[in-house]
Amino acid sequence: MGRNKALISIDGQTLLQRNIDCLAKQCGPLLVSCPPGVDYALNPAIRAVEDQRPGYSGPLAGIESALKQIETDFLLVTPCDGLNIPEDFASELLSELKSRQTRISYAGNQHGDQYLCALIHREVLSPLTHYLDSGERRVGAFFRQQGAQRVNRAEWEDCFTNINTPQQLSEFLKQNDKS
Repeated sequence: MGRNKALISIDGQTLLQRNIDCLAKQCGPLLVSCPPGVDYALNPAIRAVEDQRPGYSGPLAGIESALKQIETDFLLVTPCDGLNIPEDFASELLSELKSRQTRISYAGNQHGDQYLCALIHREVLSPLTHYLDSGERRVGAFFRQQGAQRVNRAEWEDCFTNINTPQQLSEFLKQNDKS
């Protein structure tokens, strides 16, 4: 995109703030994973957690840093540029995680696996650290290694829109103008 996606504004609200507003209704306390040196000027009730690994080590490094900071058993993860997060997202992932007795559940829909829309138990921290220390960075491979379970709901088919290019942003804006 050429710029920080978290700060892209739609209808006067950044993508980051849209996610914060959605997730605040589903869980708490909220943490925002940030690359080193980035200041999002967050509400004081929201903690910023910087990646602790040098350089850019991908989204798993942010998850690792957040897992070290949480005071609850679970970490709910969404990307800053993820849109249309369902209102039942956290409860559905938790229900599936518990019923399938796994430590990671993640969303899926017709667009594929949404690995960064996930609920992760804090017990995953140690294997995640070992995985990253080995030089691995692939989210899907780590999730498979951990026996993660995909959660797919029919009503989620239009959820988890991800904005990675200017064209995707333009398409999203056009679709939402029609709604």
